[in-house]
Amino acid sequence: MIDERRTPWFWLALIGTTGVALAMRLLWIDRPSFWIDELYTVMHSCRFGDGNLTKQLSYVPTLVMLSLADALPAAEQAMQPELWRELGVTETLVRLPSAMIGGATVFLLGWLARGMVGSRAALWFAVLLAVSVWHLHMSQTGRFYVQQLLFYNLGLLLYWRATSIGSVWRLVLSMAMLFLGFMSQPPALILGVVIAVDWALGVRSKDPSRLTIAAFAAGAVTAAACAGVLLVDVYLRTDEWAQFAGNISQSAPKLVLGVVWVIGPVTVLLAAVGWLRVLASDRRLAIYLAAGATFPVIAMAALGLTGTFVHVRYTFVALPAWLLLAAVGAVGGVSDGADLPTRVRAMMPGVLVAVASLVQCFGYYTGGGGYRPAWRDAVEYIAANRQRGDLVAGDEHAFWHARYYLGDSSAVKVQGAALWDLLETTDRRVWILDKGGTSGAMNWSGLRDRADLRWYFDRKILQPFSTVKVFLFDPTEGLYPDEGLDPGADLSP
Repeated sequence: MIDERRTPWFWLALIGTTGVALAMRLLWIDRPSFWIDELYTVMHSCRFGDGNLTKQLSYVPTLVMLSLADALPAAEQAMQPELWRELGVTETLVRLPSAMIGGATVFLLGWLARGMVGSRAALWFAVLLAVSVWHLHMSQTGRFYVQQLLFYNLGLLLYWRATSIGSVWRLVLSMAMLFLGFMSQPPALILGVVIAVDWALGVRSKDPSRLTIAAFAAGAVTAAACAGVLLVDVYLRTDEWAQFAGNISQSAPKLVLGVVWVIGPVTVLLAAVGWLRVLASDRRLAIYLAAGATFPVIAMAALGLTGTFVHVRYTFVALPAWLLLAAVGAVGGVSDGADLPTRVRAMMPGVLVAVASLVQCFGYYTGGGGYRPAWRDAVEYIAANRQRGDLVAGDEHAFWHARYYLGDSSAVKVQGAALWDLLETTDRRVWILDKGGTSGAMNWSGLRDRADLRWYFDRKILQPFSTVKVFLFDPTEGLYPDEGLDPGADLSP
């Protein structure tokens, strides 16, 4: 399956694909509103060194970018987002590191994939990664996910290559990538499970390429380093780890279906075809890539069942394994000597997947705000219509966005039933920002009996929990306009 010939067309095509990928990730990078976690990224960059040890590396790109632009807020301004815009913090600056890493990922993984699946499949892989809407979205997100994916999959590909040709330095480098991925986001440890399964199968089959002293030593040192950092982090920062318990964001079925949706249904089908082709020629590689594609999904679904906070985005590291299998399916079984019509017919499944991915990207660009809620539009509406003395209220998400986009500290944070207490006691008009899908979201069916729906964002693409609504409560119009409504009823979510 592997074609080792050094052909200039491969490098030219890979460089061209990388250029297209980078252009797509820079295109309209400032259009979507900030996502709450992007604001948290800025906050942690201001207070670099605080918080979880196992995430500090993830804030380095943002820290460097804001520092170079002379836009990094001081540590004492970390909890004052109303000051950040004046200091120069923008969506573009926060997202630019991710876009650059995303573009580099296409080149680096496409290059390394060549030693695993051959030149043609590696190039198909680079193309599918370049036009993947999931990778595009994460590359335009000022968070650690693209960085984690790069380190995780560098480790995945380097380990395979190292144990295939007996390269000690590649083996050591693969373990270093695993550790860097772990320091970007702890779930990268799933790579260790993938490698452990491959090593265990090597023990069973008595494969000398995997059963080396170097492999055992490198794996043991990396496991000890990750375990040591994790134990120290949990011990010193127990409260920060406890916040992930008892708050399930997505059920297992929803998580699995979400993964299929963001990878692309036709891409998943072609990956299944590719896996069958790999299985027919290299059983070890088929098991290895299947583990890389499914273990992150299985792990997150299982954690969700234990009451741990999980989300589709935590499985993002599995994307390249799916695309590698799809790339093998796209190549087909046609030899280089086949005639042109035969080769064109063989390309059709890959072309279909690439076109389907581009259609998803078109929806991402034009559907309104990417895959993020329209916080900026909602707050701008309030800013244009509020009167002196008006309050702006909302949950944690609304609170941070309102303060950043308003540029003042007038917003107040209310969670759940606390909103009703505010409306019962205030004599001021209150603008209420409500977004479904967040832990502190209001019950808008109850809210509409207390306030007027003034604005909402109608997303044009299929994306759950994306609607932001703006309500205006005016105490002079009466708190309970519906005479049949029980004033003591609990209408909280």
